[in-house]
Amino acid sequence: YKGNQVKENNRFRYIDHASGLTDIQLDSIEQYSLRISSHLEDVLGISWNKKYDYHLYKSTEIKGLMLNNTAPAHVNFSNMSVHGVYEHEFGEHYAGAESQLLLREMLGMPKVLSMEMGAAAYFNEKWEEQGAIYWGLLLYHAGAAPDLATLLNNEKAEIISPLLRTAAAAVWVQFLLETLSKDDFKRLYTTAGTSYWMPYAKAYEAYVDSLLQDFKRLPTAASDYGFLKGFNFAHEGYEVYNGYIGTEAALSLKELRTTGCNALAIIPYTYTGELKKPAPFPFVQSAGAENDASVIKSAHVASELGMKVLLKPQIWSWKGWPGDFEMSSQEDWGLFFQYYSNWIYHYALLAEMYHMDMFCAGVEFQQATLQQPEAWKHIIHVIK
Repeated sequence: YKGNQVKENNRFRYIDHASGLTDIQLDSIEQYSLRISSHLEDVLGISWNKKYDYHLYKSTEIKGLMLNNTAPAHVNFSNMSVHGVYEHEFGEHYAGAESQLLLREMLGMPKVLSMEMGAAAYFNEKWEEQGAIYWGLLLYHAGAAPDLATLLNNEKAEIISPLLRTAAAAVWVQFLLETLSKDDFKRLYTTAGTSYWMPYAKAYEAYVDSLLQDFKRLPTAASDYGFLKGFNFAHEGYEVYNGYIGTEAALSLKELRTTGCNALAIIPYTYTGELKKPAPFPFVQSAGAENDASVIKSAHVASELGMKVLLKPQIWSWKGWPGDFEMSSQEDWGLFFQYYSNWIYHYALLAEMYHMDMFCAGVEFQQATLQQPEAWKHIIHVIK
């Protein structure tokens, strides 16, 4: 099914795949995508006359079943097209994938991959509702932002949380746009690697410190929830329709609510085969898994049903259980907590971005808790 073209302007052809969008919603998507395009052209001083297909789907579930990708929006770089949904659970968290497409077209492939992620979010003022600069500064304020050397190293940055990486990189991009000329930024974007940028580290640190002087965290909701009667809500299957993002999950939540349940634990998993030595914890984002979009979907449905939502990330291992994590040296423990904090901060940030009620860290870590209490205190402090 190729869809039907429902709108066209000087930048995009909007292709509808039975999305059910109203004319007002289509107008909103068109106006915002054009605003991103104009912002890019104005800041970078580039204009051109190409058009791109912008495909619209009814839901992340249907998009996942059709394309094997459940992200609210993504770019297919093989044919330079955007694919997105307009679902109310994402609210004003505008994905803005078109900015990534336009950056690739305007500037080319970046030498440092984090810069494309950061720039795409920077030029999307509604990235995760508050904008990437707010979230990036929140990370720096909390001490959760990745260090610059890791952020700008393509290989090392691959294990960073995509949320942390994007938000921190957006602050870096803003710094460069305010420091360099347009021509230098465009030239260095595709040619300068980590070694070129690291001499800027001290100036960047001072820049972040200056921004943090005026930074104010948004207030969070009160936490007096009364007596909670809840369940762990398991991700049932891995074929999109039967996971957190599927309509079957929504039906299960509605039935669960009739039992008197007023709270729900949603459990995104990572996995490892290493219990005695440190190893990165993957961010599972495949279409049928407990990816971010599916977690957001089930959390939103539960909230609309009047349930309080606990986000409870956990680690699964075919070698044992998290209580068996035990490193052989303090150096290994340090690296273990570096990997774990990067993983758990991703979900702490996701929980704050989407106004989830509660958050849980450190599930089942028997030996790690007994042997490394100070490391856990630090992680909990950063999360708070």
